[in-house]
This record gives sequence, structure tokens and C-alpha cells, in this order.
Amino acid sequence: MNQKGITMDFYSEKENLSDQGFKFKDKAQVDFMTDVKILMEKAYDGQTRYKLYEVGRNDPCPCGSGKKYKKCCARLRAKHSEEYYLDKLSETNDLDKAYEVLIEAEKNHPLDIGFILELMLMSGKRRDLDITRDKLLKLWRLLGMEMGENLVLMLIGLLLEKNELDPIEEIEKDLQPKEINNPDLLLLFSLFNMVNLYFDPAVQYLEAAFNRADSPQKIEVLQELMYYFYQAEKYEIMFDLWLNNFETLNKLIDQHGLKNIPLVSSLRNLLRDSFGFESNLDFNSKNKIREKADIFLKLHQNIEAIDDEQTEEEIKDVLTKIETVIDEISFGSTLYLMLLEKLIGIEQYTAAEKYIEKAADFNQKNSEYLMFKARLNYYLENLTEAEEDINQALKYYSPKTEFEKLTLMTDKLLILMGQEDFVEVVELLKEIKVEAEIPIISALAKGLSPHPIGTYVKLFKNLIKLELENQIDQKKLYIGTLYNLFVERDMLGLSLAELRDDFEEVLAEMAEKYDNQLAQMAEIYLKSEQLSEEESLKELAKINQRQAEFTEEAEIKFEYNLKIRNYDYLLEEKYFAEEKNLLQPGDFAFYKMVALLNREGLETALDYLTNLQTAEGMKIFQRMMQEGESFLKEERLLEDLKNKDIF
Repeated sequence: MNQKGITMDFYSEKENLSDQGFKFKDKAQVDFMTDVKILMEKAYDGQTRYKLYEVGRNDPCPCGSGKKYKKCCARLRAKHSEEYYLDKLSETNDLDKAYEVLIEAEKNHPLDIGFILELMLMSGKRRDLDITRDKLLKLWRLLGMEMGENLVLMLIGLLLEKNELDPIEEIEKDLQPKEINNPDLLLLFSLFNMVNLYFDPAVQYLEAAFNRADSPQKIEVLQELMYYFYQAEKYEIMFDLWLNNFETLNKLIDQHGLKNIPLVSSLRNLLRDSFGFESNLDFNSKNKIREKADIFLKLHQNIEAIDDEQTEEEIKDVLTKIETVIDEISFGSTLYLMLLEKLIGIEQYTAAEKYIEKAADFNQKNSEYLMFKARLNYYLENLTEAEEDINQALKYYSPKTEFEKLTLMTDKLLILMGQEDFVEVVELLKEIKVEAEIPIISALAKGLSPHPIGTYVKLFKNLIKLELENQIDQKKLYIGTLYNLFVERDMLGLSLAELRDDFEEVLAEMAEKYDNQLAQMAEIYLKSEQLSEEESLKELAKINQRQAEFTEEAEIKFEYNLKIRNYDYLLEEKYFAEEKNLLQPGDFAFYKMVALLNREGLETALDYLTNLQTAEGMKIFQRMMQEGESFLKEERLLEDLKNKDIF
């Protein structure tokens, strides 16, 4: 027995670390063990144990305590020497006893490379992956990239599996893609940046991985990366990656098959869909692909540019640009349908009608096209035509399409309600109840998502009047209706005068047994013009004492407290410890951030924001930029927040 490691003997030559739960299917154990053996050789020479690092007394302690080294591990006095623990290890062949000895050894010699390595290996053997991750992180803080790229790869993989992104940011902070040779490690750093929506560094790491002589083997990571690019609709980045790495990606296709290289397969399908090609597009010609990609990108960019805040002249200008290339693409393509959806969504019905008619002959059995045609006719109040269209859309619907049947059924419900065909409404609700895997109110809300918020309110108010207690939970229906009225108020900036009739109509229909917090908040809102701020707070205090039952109640309750500046309530978590669990992830953090900004000031709010996990903090910051103004008592606070270098 020498000092080059005890637990290494527990690993056979054939054993693969993926068996320990690391999920590196195509990584052989020898890659990781090579790094371990190199470190052991450096750390031990006969009977001598060498330090491979320098830690300044005022540096952060590598153990991760957050203290300075001089006030942490530098103060530690070992109970026994390293040799003592080596002797204890050599006296047993029992894995559990050896593990206990190693834990004690590492506590007494917390920065001993050998004990850290052996504890990392044995914890992997025992599937104690939290300990494995902690020891690898300690190695990083001691040695940086000197610990070996394969061990860093293992560490990043384990951190990603636990969604622990802050330590990865710490690791990646001072690295450059050109300094890393392992293509799999480059892919994981790319994935980390993509998860955080840092597109530029994600592309740099991905390009570096493609440019390595040893092409990327981590196909599952590559698939995940492309999923993020695709979901974010970063098509320009994707086309550039494809064409800038054309030969490398073709070799990967030859090696792993087209379906395993989603960057290429997704974009091929995108072009086929857009231009109607079956097999006659030459995918081996960069020039041909570039030509079609430029048309696709120009059209996609202009469709995305259409916005309901634009003037008629601005929309006309965008449509003129679209006209120059629209005939290049297939009338049944995703891009064409995207244009129809956008125009109907911003109530440009004349333009939508023109493109609907132009594509009619090509889409007689296209369920999605027929849905948009039905939707247009519904908004134009051509209800008979709308019903014919939606029935055809349901007839040709296939589960392979990218939208759910529930969307079609909800559109049909709107049309039937418009025709006042209540017998058919009842029958359709029964079908929706069977089709949906969620409560019917949630299913209807989901199906209504493509429509303006006013359409939600109109449908829910009509459903209330039908009193369909056997089909719909009436209390949830009232809550859903009131919730959407509050949302409509906020989204459209409507005044109390514009909404008073709607609120009063719903409250008048509500039976006492369906009473809820939203109804009570609506009552306060209806008389808010006659109440002073002090009186409003007294009224709200009674509601705050009552426990919310549903997410919608909790959400409006917190927002209502913000709107009338009841920040003290929002900063006393004991009042609503259970209620905040009803909220969507991140909502409570946003409300608390707003309350802190108003009550405690910018610096306290920033301390709270930056102590959140980076990804969550960024989302809260972005939401503040979008929604914060309506909750802030002083407009300058949002400007002050924008000017801070936070992330």
C-alpha cells in the first residue's frame, strides 16, 4: 500500500462512471481516471504529500464556506496526521468503514488533494452525488483547470443535473473557449449559457466544439442545445452555425445519422416546410441553402415585426416588404400560417382576409389554416361560415400537428355561444371535459389563450348565465371571470367606469355560497373612488386575513396590495406563508422585489435580487422592466434600476 490512493482500488478497469449516475453514456471511465491518476502523481512522491495550489490568507476559502481562508481552513488543527488515516484505510476492505475514515480524514485535512479525490471517487461509487459534486467543486477552487478537463466535465454535468447554475458561472467566469480542448466540455458550457439565454457565448462555445479535431461526441447535449435555439426562434444563429460548420456537421451526420444532429435536421425540415420541397432541394449546396435561408429569415423577421402598437402606415410598410417574398414560400407553410395568426391577432382583418383567400385552394384539408379562417369569420361575425370552417378543421385534425384539439374545440364553443346554440354548447362542453386532462375551467383558459383577454371575459360571463352546475364548477367559473376582469383592466389600462358594468353584472349573478376573495376585492374596487387610502387599507386588511384557495385569488390579492401601496403586508411573510405556495414560481419574488423597492429603497431591493439564483434574478429583473412601472410610487425607481449594472 502506498500513498497514491486507497479507493482507486475499488474501481475495475471495465467499470464505467455512468453506472454511478453521472449520465455520461458515451464517456469511458478511463477519461476521468486519467485525470485522477495525473493529480495523484503530482500530489504524491513516495512518502511525501505535495500541495498543488496556493491560497492567500485573505482569499475566499476553497471549502466554499464564504469566509476568508485565514478565518476558516487555515485555523484548523488536525486531530490526526495524514499517515494515521492512511493506516486506518489500509486496515479495512469494507467500503462503508473506509468511507467513514475518509470523511473524517478530509474534515481534518480539508485541502489535501488525495483525500478530496478519494472521497469524490468513493461517494460516486456509493451514489452520494451531492458529496461527489461538493468535492469536485472544492478541487476546482483549489486547482482550476489544472484538475483536468474530464473532471471539470463531470462537475459541470452534475451541477446542470441539479440546476445549480451559480457555481457554473463562477467556474466559467474567467475561461475562454480557446483555452478548452474537450469538445464535450465546450458543449456543456454552451448549454449552460443557452439555459441562461446568453446566446453569444453559447455560440462561441459551440463553434469551438465544432472546430476541435475530435468532433463532438456528446450528441444528447447537442440535441438539447438545438432545442433551446429552436424554442427561442434564433433561426439566424442556427442557419449561421449550420453553414459556418458545414463540413463538420456533415461528418457528424455520416457518423451518427441525421436525426441525431437536430441543428441540421430541424433546419432542413424548416426549409422543406417553408418552400414546399420534398426532396429536390440540394442540401449539399451551401449556396442554395443560404439563398433559401435568407428568404426565410427576411419573411420571419417581418412577420415578427408586425405589432398592434404600430400605426396603420407602419403596418402597411411591413406588409409591403412581406409582399416581395411571400410568393416564394408554400401557402400551407408554418410561416404563412404564422402571418395569418399575427394579422388576425392584431385585428388587421382586411389583410388577413386577402391572405386567407389567396391560400384557400392549397389548404382545403389543412386543419390549422381552417382554424384561422374560422377565427377570422368569427371576429367578422360571419358565424355560419365560421361554424363550417371549424367543423372542417376538426374533421381534418391530426394529433401530429403542433396545436391541441382543445384549441379547436374552444374556438367552436365561442362560435356556438355567438349563435346562442346552447344545446350544442352543453354537448360540446361534455366533449371538452372528456378531451381535457385538466379541470374544465383551466382547459377553457388554455384553449382561449390565442384570443384577446376580452374574449375570455365574454365567454365566462355567458357560461355563468347558463348555470351549468353539472358541467362546470360554478365557484371556479366566478373566480375565473373576476380574475380575467382584473387582468383585462391591467392589460388594457381600462378605467373603473369602463369596467363597472362587467364587475357588477358578475357580482349580481353570484350566489352567496360562491363568495370568494376576488369578489371581496372587486367590491372594494367598485367603491374605491369614494374611499380614502386609509379606508381602502382598512377594507383590504379584512380580506388579507382570509386564506386564498386558488392561484388566481392569491395573484390578484398580492397585486392589489401592491397597487394600493400596502408594502408592509407584503414584507411580513408570516401573513401568507401558505398562500405564496399557490403562486407560479418567481411571482412571489417579483412582488417582494416591488415592495422592497418602494418601502426600503434601491440598495435593499438589489441585495434581495442579487441573492436569488442568477437565472431567477434575471427573470425578475426583466419582469420589472416590463411590468414594474404600474406598481411603483415613484417613476424614477425603474430608471434607477435600469441604470444599475446588475447581471
